[in-house]
Amino acid sequence: MKKIIEKKNYIIAFFIPTVIMFYCFLFNKVGFNYKNSMIFGDALAQYYPLFTYIKNGGSLLYSFNAGLGMPMLGTIAYYLMSPFNLFLFVIKDVSNFVFLISIFKYGLCGLTFYIYLRNHFKEDKLIYLAFSTIYALSGFSILYFNNIMWFDTLYMFPLV
Repeated sequence: MKKIIEKKNYIIAFFIPTVIMFYCFLFNKVGFNYKNSMIFGDALAQYYPLFTYIKNGGSLLYSFNAGLGMPMLGTIAYYLMSPFNLFLFVIKDVSNFVFLISIFKYGLCGLTFYIYLRNHFKEDKLIYLAFSTIYALSGFSILYFNNIMWFDTLYMFPLV
């Protein structure tokens, strides 16, 4: 019975921040096909053009879209090497992709911090779910939600 409760807590640690952010974005009409997209600021200037370039079958080595051309390998390595960017090829619209990946990464932040707390203190307490939610919905993650490459550091940090 104890192992079932432990597994439930992992699932709950993932879904609490996911559901909260999903509700907040939809309540404010940000996300799926709304006038207010999550793509603004850095996401509009950097990620959106790169995602559409890759999604439309652009070369990973060299691009002629900028001036006389530019090598793409360094740019792709810096911006697009998140393992979750593979879902770009499954989801049709780039703005929906950014929305879903951001929501998913909020849940991962909560899950990995819960894993850290359980392994660090060698016990399972219900308060860890609250702390993992607080970590996932911290000011940094809320403020920089459109800078999706930094989310990888937020969910990996508790594991490191």
